[in-house]
Amino acid sequence: MRAVVAGDRPPFNAVVTSWLSHRQASVGVASSPEELAAATRADPLRLAVIWSEDGYRAVSAIRRLRDAAIGNLIMVMMPAQCEDLAADAKHRAVALRAGADDAQTWPLAEDEFIERCRALIRRDRGLYADENIVRFAGCDFLPELKMIRSPAGVIALTPLETAYMLALTRHDDRVVTNKAISIEVYGWDHQDISPSLVKVFVHRLRKQIFVLTGGLDFLETVWGRGYRFVREGYRPKFDHWGRRAVG
Repeated sequence: MRAVVAGDRPPFNAVVTSWLSHRQASVGVASSPEELAAATRADPLRLAVIWSEDGYRAVSAIRRLRDAAIGNLIMVMMPAQCEDLAADAKHRAVALRAGADDAQTWPLAEDEFIERCRALIRRDRGLYADENIVRFAGCDFLPELKMIRSPAGVIALTPLETAYMLALTRHDDRVVTNKAISIEVYGWDHQDISPSLVKVFVHRLRKQIFVLTGGLDFLETVWGRGYRFVREGYRPKFDHWGRRAVG
């Protein structure tokens, strides 16, 4: 389990961090919204545990992540409203409506907290079903999570990069034209997108993923036509100036 704890209440941060650490979880603390966004964007599998004084204050933190296309699991913790069960329920509902995956009142027993974290992660495993994963060159592309992972690390993709990856990896060993890629990514109304824009995104994806594959490429350039997805990967060639050869 990997988690990041965020909030402006140090005692809460310390307790939750201790609980998670005792369960051999990898856990960090984010002291600002910017640090929370950076931690979750860098690791799409990291659970975000957010402290908030009430459900309404939690909304801005949750929406900041969701509006940035950050899909990490979010658990919100809020102080109990002094025996006002109706108020507690209302605040939990507000947080859930804003995009939280779970919302609970504090204090919460350690065992229940840990099991709720585990339950969230178990529920999320459907995203890792084989039919939702594109495997290539030693990597796993998980479109639902907008990420690519391998033993060498994890890369978080933007929504547009994810759309390009889907268009490029949909067909094995078959050339996909620039026009077909543009239509799939941008729709029929934008089929005249410049091939140079497609080239920019292909270059960006190659550069990011090159580190994960150990130097293998997975997209073969077919001059004048488009790109071919090579699932097993191949070793690209470079000239004596270090420039990539076509292909």
